[in-house]
Amino acid sequence: MKRSERLQAIIRLVAHHELSVARQLGLCQHQLADSRRRLAELLDYRAEYQQQFGERASRNGFRLGDFRAFFDKLDLAIAQQRRVVENATRQWEESRRQWLSVHRRHETLSNAAERMSMEERQEERRREQKSADDQSLRRRPAGATVFPRK
Repeated sequence: MKRSERLQAIIRLVAHHELSVARQLGLCQHQLADSRRRLAELLDYRAEYQQQFGERASRNGFRLGDFRAFFDKLDLAIAQQRRVVENATRQWEESRRQWLSVHRRHETLSNAAERMSMEERQEERRREQKSADDQSLRRRPAGATVFPRK
């Protein structure tokens, strides 16, 4: 078995691993997008409720304590969701680094296999040419010159 053929088995394993790591990266990316969306929703809710509070408070002296308690809970939820976004961002970054590493390894091995295959083809052509040259030399009658004399 040629070296390039043996390397192909390794390349198939690395390609399978790359696909697995790429799936994990996609999952991390999806989780990050979801956590960012939830944070944006919470921030939108807070802005909306803050606007409603301002309108209600100016109209009828709405219960300020209830709104403050509600805003405290909403702020706590926002802070927690920010931590979720930070964690999801770190996981995505780590997953991306891992995918890049595996992807580079796959490309490097593929390039090496291609070079080996090209070298093997060149060596095969040299052997074929040498064999053809040897056969033509054997067919020549004894004493025949290789080059015509001038």
